[in-house]
Amino acid sequence: MTGTDTPENGAAREKALEELKRQIREQKARIDPAVLKIAERAARIAQKQQEREMREGKAGANEMVPYDREAAAEIVALFLQNRGDREDFERKLLLLLRGKLN
Repeated sequence: MTGTDTPENGAAREKALEELKRQIREQKARIDPAVLKIAERAARIAQKQQEREMREGKAGANEMVPYDREAAAEIVALFLQNRGDREDFERKLLLLLRGKLN
């Protein structure tokens, strides 16, 4: 075998994937369950939007990151609800969106 299809590369890839999965499990264990539910909901919303675009045959649906203004606003609102520094974060976010914060 040559190139990337060697048994050594396959074993290294599997080892790297297992390490990544272990790190993900550790991170999920540290996350507040309520915040994790919000993140999972946000992921489902994004996935549904992408599936809808693909069904509708929108050009480039496979290549583009799906963006739905309503879904994005809902995700941001859910995120802000669970921040202790909501006002400061919201102010900084608005400044970033307006391009006034470095």
